[in-house]
Amino acid sequence: MRRVPLPEAEVNVFCARSANAASTFPWRPRELDWKKVLEYAQLHGVLQFLAAALARAEIRPPGPWSGILVTQQQRNAVRAMVQHRECAAVLRALTEASIPVATFKGTSLSKLLYGRVTDRISSDVDILIRRADVHGAHEVMARLGYVRVDSASRMETEELLACGIEMAFVNPSGVLVEVHWRLLEPEQAFGFPNDFESLRIVGDQIASEDLFLILVMHGLAHRWEMLKWIVDIDAFTRNVSLDWDVVWRRAAETGTLRAAKVALLLVNALFGTPLPMPVEDRAAHRLASRYVQSLLEARHIRPAADFWMQIAARERWSDRKRFVSFVARVKPWDHAGKGPKRLSRFFRLLKQNFRRSQLAEVQKIPELQPPLIEGVRRERS
Repeated sequence: MRRVPLPEAEVNVFCARSANAASTFPWRPRELDWKKVLEYAQLHGVLQFLAAALARAEIRPPGPWSGILVTQQQRNAVRAMVQHRECAAVLRALTEASIPVATFKGTSLSKLLYGRVTDRISSDVDILIRRADVHGAHEVMARLGYVRVDSASRMETEELLACGIEMAFVNPSGVLVEVHWRLLEPEQAFGFPNDFESLRIVGDQIASEDLFLILVMHGLAHRWEMLKWIVDIDAFTRNVSLDWDVVWRRAAETGTLRAAKVALLLVNALFGTPLPMPVEDRAAHRLASRYVQSLLEARHIRPAADFWMQIAARERWSDRKRFVSFVARVKPWDHAGKGPKRLSRFFRLLKQNFRRSQLAEVQKIPELQPPLIEGVRRERS
């Protein structure tokens, strides 16, 4: 039975549309549950768009919620500027060390799509280098005061290079930088070559047509479970001058054509974004409808359904086989409490897919985290 879309989801989708959309805000502010509206924005990384749209429409949430929204917007803006400064410093240091580098996602993506580095909430800085330059990059990051973090720090570099795609570093200020030598797991990347040597690099950025398809694959790999990834696709189609002939040719060559169609159908359904070409692919329409339903109803896509949706999003049998191999393959950092080792990755994926999405610390609104929310409730009453 299909459930009714949640008001907090509809409010955030509405506010993430084009700049003029919020001028006719169709809800009565005092009738909304603003705690749920802000929690949805927090979970989906669109708080900046919510705040900006409400400001344009001169709508002020009641009680303490307006203050929480403004304060968090300021926190995110400051964090974005710090990340942008650190990204520039890392790029400069790597370039001086004769290491070719390109940025993607993060504040560089925000500037490309929205014209400002503060419009997109990011938890880290992402850069791409050649695999052969990883050791040199490690030395550069150490000179800048960064240390390796998480599971990568417990693995030998050669082992990580053989089976991984990135190495994470953090500095004393808490800025996280992920140094990639591939952007996606090979089995998740369809037939798309996603290392530095294979991508088209313009200056210190990945060419827009390649970056668009990378974002498509990234969103699909994560079940399009965050609204901000779909907002990015919308901004790409509206604000970036893409050569769509190049996009379609690249997508057809790499097996990502259906995935790209799904992404465009998502922005068309949620934001009314015109399609650059008619989409007559029934499978793409079914997948997009399912993702839209999941977002508007805040329902998690179960692992079995996600597996078959991932398969359906791949139009080539070779890419489907590669994805099955990805699910079945055990990696050094895969662990399971019980059961045979060969099933450990399967159990880990089940655990990840059944639990709710986990927010990065930088995405959390402190005032909405227990037990602080109790103080807000008392203030409101």
